Amino acid sequence: MNLDHAVQSLTSSPLTLLAFILGVYGWWRLLARDSILDSARRAFYLRWPHEGFVDQKVRPKRGVAVYSSGVWYTQVGTFLGELLYCPFCLSWWIAVAQFFAFAQWPHLVVAFGILHGCRVAAGFLSKHA
Repeated sequence: MNLDHAVQSLTSSPLTLLAFILGVYGWWRLLARDSILDSARRAFYLRWPHEGFVDQKVRPKRGVAVYSSGVWYTQVGTFLGELLYCPFCLSWWIAVAQFFAFAQWPHLVVAFGILHGCRVAAGFLSKHA
């Protein structure tokens, strides 16, 4: 599928677009916030911290960090740390990558979007039930 056809597919079908949006949110949530990746995210932030990153044991390798009240606090983060931490930044790049993946494998991207939608719905309902 070419890029024009991919855009037409997303704009002509609200359900496909919804699956695409839920897929972007699901991937963002998995990478940036879900607890399953906490240790990998901590290791990443120790190398490339975002502004406001706090660690009790180790000073981050980059950025500007101060030791206060028993923790290392990052005052000035790094570009990569901000990219992963910022929901607007990371979701943009996930959407771009997912769009090009959709142009190659539309059924697979929509399937992952539906699966992420189920995961998001289950998480939402578990907190509000």
